[in-house]
Amino acid sequence: MSYFTYIASDYPLPTVERPDREITIEFDTETGTVFDGDYEDDFALYPAECLSDVRTEKKYAVYLEWSYYTEGRANIIIRYIKENLKHTDEVELWHIWSGAGEIFNVHTKKISIDSLKPEMIRELDEQEIKIETVEGCEYVDQYRYVVRK
Repeated sequence: MSYFTYIASDYPLPTVERPDREITIEFDTETGTVFDGDYEDDFALYPAECLSDVRTEKKYAVYLEWSYYTEGRANIIIRYIKENLKHTDEVELWHIWSGAGEIFNVHTKKISIDSLKPEMIRELDEQEIKIETVEGCEYVDQYRYVVRK
C-alpha cells in the first residue's frame, strides 16, 4: 500500500516518459530525505485506467510517478492539465491511498485552471490520508481537485 496520485479526463491523456539520463538518488537515513537532483522533468505519467484503485468516472487516467514534489515539476503538470483542457471541460487530479478501503470519503475542491498553482499540487501531494476501521469496514479519505477551464 502506498500513496497514489493520478490525473483523469474524458479526453485521452498522453503518456510522459522520464528523461533517459543517469540520475543519482541520494538517501539521507538520518533525516529520512531523498534527493534526486531536482530536475524539473524527472517524473512520468503512465496509463492508469485499468488499475483497481482508480475511482474516477472519467474515461482516461494516468498515474504520476515521481520521487517528490518540486515547483518545476508541478508547473509542468499544470501545463499538461491546461493542454488537456483545450479538449474537455474538466480534468481531475486525485491523491489516494492505494490498496486499502471499502468506503471512500472523497474530499473535492473545484478550481479553475487559472487558479491552479504549484503550491496547491504540493498541498495535495502532502495530504495525509486517514484510514479508519469501523465495525469491520475500512473508511479511507481521498482527495480530488476538479480543474475546469
